[in-house]
Amino acid sequence: MKKFFILLSITLFVFSCSNDNSDDTNDQITCASPANISINSITVNSATLNWTANNAVSYEIEYGVSGFTQGQGNTISTSGLGYELTDLAQDTSYDVYLTTKCSDTNFSDVIGPVIFITETACQKPTSLNVDSVDICSISLNWDSNGESDFKIEYGITGFSLGTGRVLNATDNFTTIDTYLEAGTTYDIYVKAYCGIDGFSASSDPLVVTTASQDLAGSYHVTVTRDDGFSYDHGIETIVLVSPNYYKTETTGLWPRGSFSPDTDQGFNFRNSCGEIEVPEQQLFQGAYANMMYGNYAEIKPNGDLIILYNIDLNIEYPGFYAEYVKQ
Repeated sequence: MKKFFILLSITLFVFSCSNDNSDDTNDQITCASPANISINSITVNSATLNWTANNAVSYEIEYGVSGFTQGQGNTISTSGLGYELTDLAQDTSYDVYLTTKCSDTNFSDVIGPVIFITETACQKPTSLNVDSVDICSISLNWDSNGESDFKIEYGITGFSLGTGRVLNATDNFTTIDTYLEAGTTYDIYVKAYCGIDGFSASSDPLVVTTASQDLAGSYHVTVTRDDGFSYDHGIETIVLVSPNYYKTETTGLWPRGSFSPDTDQGFNFRNSCGEIEVPEQQLFQGAYANMMYGNYAEIKPNGDLIILYNIDLNIEYPGFYAEYVKQ
């Protein structure tokens, strides 16, 4: 009898523990995952997500371009059994994840990714190709894929679409010759105009580097004043101080070594697409602080430079003609 009582006690204890574990497990699985998930009504920039009802308080949707990391996508909470995703990019693959929320602490397993691709308004241009590249111009062409109006967007490589320079074309070729710098790499995108449907997706980028025109180096310098007085400065060096921005060694009729070594006798100028710009700037001409500004400049085909400038001096002839002969 004693043995029977002990056995009965053990059996009841095990049964009781088994029931406790079963209750805990049920508590964890009572929030059922969404079922029968489908993507409907896909357009160029939207899609509708639908699923079957369960005992949910609400549902949480997370979506983004295919391959995104969960927790970093777009999130939406809804109590309905469907939701329209809008403001999507056309011809783009998206991943969607769906979770049932039964309480603030009880969620179902995440279902997904459910993958869909938005439609294309019209075919995007393909096979972008460079025709020619100069120091500040790029000519290119592309396959139109049956379209006739295009939008070109470009910027320094790595720029974000929507922030670049834009121009339009009515054929499958164009030349970009504004807002370019020599020796600089650019990304170029082309999209087709699709009428009332807007634009196609952008093409893959065409990456192009403009030709370089480096003016740094040694020059034989001769400076002539407005009254005809000329001075041979000998060999001087022009140095590059920042992209397409240069500095000379001397200015006017003060040759190198006329003053102490720490005296700034040179002036700055910029090479803007083959055109020299001499901005207004202050100079220290030995014992004087003077303003200097450019009048005219030219880069000759052989690389020589001609720079005409004025210096604000208390003399009758403030204009100077400087000739830099490339060595």
